[in-house]
Amino acid sequence: MLKKNINDLLDLAMKAADAACGLISERIESIRTIGGDWDGSGHPHTNVDIEADGVIHDILGGAHGVAYLSEERADDESRLGSDLVWVVDPLDGTRNLLTGYRCAVVSIALVARGEPVAGVIQNPFTGEVFSAMKDGGAFLNGAAIHVSPGRRFEKGRVVLSRTENGQGILRKYEKLFRFDLLGSCAYKMAVVACGRYDITFTEKERNEWDTAAGDIIAREAGGRVTDFSGGRVVYNKKVPVVKGLICSNGQAGNDFKRLLKNL
Repeated sequence: MLKKNINDLLDLAMKAADAACGLISERIESIRTIGGDWDGSGHPHTNVDIEADGVIHDILGGAHGVAYLSEERADDESRLGSDLVWVVDPLDGTRNLLTGYRCAVVSIALVARGEPVAGVIQNPFTGEVFSAMKDGGAFLNGAAIHVSPGRRFEKGRVVLSRTENGQGILRKYEKLFRFDLLGSCAYKMAVVACGRYDITFTEKERNEWDTAAGDIIAREAGGRVTDFSGGRVVYNKKVPVVKGLICSNGQAGNDFKRLLKNL
């Protein structure tokens, strides 16, 4: 695919993310769940998620020949035959917002033959816009970003899931190393990409829309992204699930995998 075409589609994705963030900012005070866990995923769905997805779909739908995979829509498996797929989470961090914790992002990736080639993560509460395209570098509000320069895990800055901490999943790590907590998987990947933290990880399965945009942004910033076992993450699969995640500056990820072997 021509670099210019990817750049044009990234511009479209950034337009869609900005429009969705505008809606989220306007509607956040009226957020409410819709029908509970209506799709069996265990994830809450709200009026704001659905409305944000509608805004994004209206804009991205103009990209001819690009399929659409979103947390808020029934899966159309015709995407499996498409070379290009939008992978969208219109509101990553819904649980945070439902508890009054303002940490959530819009996450949009363009996937080509299983690999993210462009992505944008926008935070409606901080004004941060992270973006990247394949072989084009990664950016935060237009300024180039890079992961932290080879900091080892032992001295590193670790950021993990606020939700997982509340569920007791992280208890086994508490005596091994210090970590901070944030909501939103995509946002944690973005703050690793810009060097604010050195590593984030989760043992739990994630959906492709949680990680796709963060994947290309972190890799273009010089980072490394794998599943929890260290394998390559492939996107636009029939079952769009990622088997855990390690997103790091590279060195911290290698150190963490050695630590896991000794647990």
